[in-house]
Amino acid sequence: ALSVEREFTSMPAHEMRTPLAALRAQAQLAVHHGTTPHEQAKCLRGLMSGIDQACYLLDRLLDLARVDGMVMAGPHAMGSVNLAVVYRNVMSELGPAAAEREVRLKARFEVHELRAAEVGLHMLMHNLLVNAIRYTPVGGRVEIGSARHSEAILITVDDSGPGIPASRHVEAFQRFNRLGRADLHGVGLGLSIVQAVAHAHHAAVRLLESPLGGLRAEVRFPALSR
Repeated sequence: ALSVEREFTSMPAHEMRTPLAALRAQAQLAVHHGTTPHEQAKCLRGLMSGIDQACYLLDRLLDLARVDGMVMAGPHAMGSVNLAVVYRNVMSELGPAAAEREVRLKARFEVHELRAAEVGLHMLMHNLLVNAIRYTPVGGRVEIGSARHSEAILITVDDSGPGIPASRHVEAFQRFNRLGRADLHGVGLGLSIVQAVAHAHHAAVRLLESPLGGLRAEVRFPALSR
């Protein structure tokens, strides 16, 4: 347990160095070379980008802390949650990004209610849709749905992006692993948060090939989630 805790605290500390170093570099440029309005504006844009990256990382770390809180609360954190309502709340946050990329979204919930922690379900859906929208090409498609399968309830998110090779699916769940992508906005925590939320609900998450040609993320909730 101590080893896991040391790993968890050391990795965020290492990851924070990158945006903080970028902030310092941009501040130094502003002090020593920002002699014109154009140069000052360029430095300020760099500062804002670095601040956004640091804030995004901290938000994801807070999400992981919230998952730990759900695990400690156990059944007391669970209740009947409407999937369509959670989806609307998530898309109120992600809608502008999807519109900017002209991504077409479709939701089809055959199962409407799920026994879960609402904050956890929001985090799960938010991170899956963030990834789907971010990695789908401009004008692509993202679909989310729920269905009953035997004694389980499935939540799936499909996209028409490049997908992830099957050989790297396990690796994709590792914290801070971006799979070599040069992504200025991601921090490599999205799928690990999804997996942590799933485990808190005794659910399982896996990656598959999507019918849309990209990636499918599937979360299988047990029958007691009905």
